[in-house]
Amino acid sequence: LTSPNANFVPNMVNGKAAGVYMAAYHYAFPGDNSPQTEANYFWNLAGPYILADGLSLSPMLDMEVWTGHVGASSYTDWANQWCNAVIAKAAAQGVEIKPIIYTSACMACNFNSGIAQWGAFIANYNGQNPNTGTPWSACSSCNRWGTWHFWQYTDTGSVPGISGNVDRDMYNGSVTSLVNNWVAKPLTTGPI
Repeated sequence: LTSPNANFVPNMVNGKAAGVYMAAYHYAFPGDNSPQTEANYFWNLAGPYILADGLSLSPMLDMEVWTGHVGASSYTDWANQWCNAVIAKAAAQGVEIKPIIYTSACMACNFNSGIAQWGAFIANYNGQNPNTGTPWSACSSCNRWGTWHFWQYTDTGSVPGISGNVDRDMYNGSVTSLVNNWVAKPLTTGPI
């Protein structure tokens, strides 16, 4: 496991102070560690910043490494175990989350339909208009979700005030939908 980016804490704190929705993500190494080991590592670093504060997006599990799956029967099982472990850690702190899986459109073929319970953050730099296109323009048979929730449509975008290229992403819905489905909430344990 690698050390966190030195900018993680200031970015989370400063972003939220500016009213920006912020999320933590975990770059997974399923062939090196069990899902529980990686969930523990992630939560120890990011957990203090995943709050029911109205600005914390659910965490994202970045699945890009396909060299095996320690402690799991498949990549889907590995991801599901990681997500469930992180959900339990958040619940222990009184926070309800629903993790999001990041992968490329074609690499989604490494999953089975059991992954569909989580959000789909799909990378595909296909040149389509993010308002009218789809990340499933390639490898549509790998779509285990039946939809997409987030789309990383370029890694050569620009944003005023930031020098150099940046990733650009699109959410497939309204701000209300984003808040209702992907922003961390206070945990409810029974009927309201």
